Amino acid sequence: MESLKPDFALEILVNIRENFPKPLCDLWGEEVIKNPLSWFDLAQKKAKNIGASYLSVYFNIDDDFSKIDENLKLFEEIQDRTELPLIVRGTGQKGFDGEFLPKIVQRIKKPSIVAFAQDLNYEPIVKSILKSTCCADIRLVLRAPIDINLTKELNILCEDLGFPRGNIIMDTDTGCVGMGLDYGYSIIERLILARKDGDVVLNPPIIVFSGEESFKSKESKSDDFKDTRGKLETRAATVEIATSTALLCAGANIIVCQNPRTIEAMLPLVSEKHLNTMGEVVQNAGGALNV
Repeated sequence: MESLKPDFALEILVNIRENFPKPLCDLWGEEVIKNPLSWFDLAQKKAKNIGASYLSVYFNIDDDFSKIDENLKLFEEIQDRTELPLIVRGTGQKGFDGEFLPKIVQRIKKPSIVAFAQDLNYEPIVKSILKSTCCADIRLVLRAPIDINLTKELNILCEDLGFPRGNIIMDTDTGCVGMGLDYGYSIIERLILARKDGDVVLNPPIIVFSGEESFKSKESKSDDFKDTRGKLETRAATVEIATSTALLCAGANIIVCQNPRTIEAMLPLVSEKHLNTMGEVVQNAGGALNV
């Protein structure tokens, strides 16, 4: 089993939609989350206090090309304020990110992680990084959909363009507890086993966006459950921490969370000792959250 000493990232979003989870809204404050810069400042303060290694900024904007310039300006303002390494996430829409992320790369001045390149847009993103004056300080997340062969293929394609393997981070995609976590867990597990068997193409670290996946679930958004399911705030925290700990034990190296309570609960557990089973991690983390 891989070391259970991961890096954690605390994530904010730049676009708050109507179905934004109430637990996160209550945690940060409705007025704060409506202003990406205010939210970033507060999240950065929190991330530094709890010991997170990264701040993740998710540009979850609509794939409207007319909005690129205003979001590039927003990124520049965020970058000027950051004191931690950034994870800069695009929309996840392949066509839009193929244009948006290369423009982001052109503006990167500090060590950063760019997420993510996929099968249909990796080429312009990789080439933009290779041309960047900060190329050595930019790591790129490659996302392939829950398939070890597709993950390996995408790594090879990027290396063929001249992108260094040491700057690749793999995202095999996943779900949360009750929504496909078993598939996400098993593909990471298989990847780790292939790595141990000598497949050096699969050596790059693994990132998981467990916060995003956890807060997609109804259990993290809706209060329409019986009292036996617990309070929404506690239930939402439990979903994220259970998802994060499972993926940690599968072998994930960077865990991106949207609730700082998850990081607060997990960091002391994984930094004080090596834990050998997922059950022990989950049990101790649940105790730390008083759930």
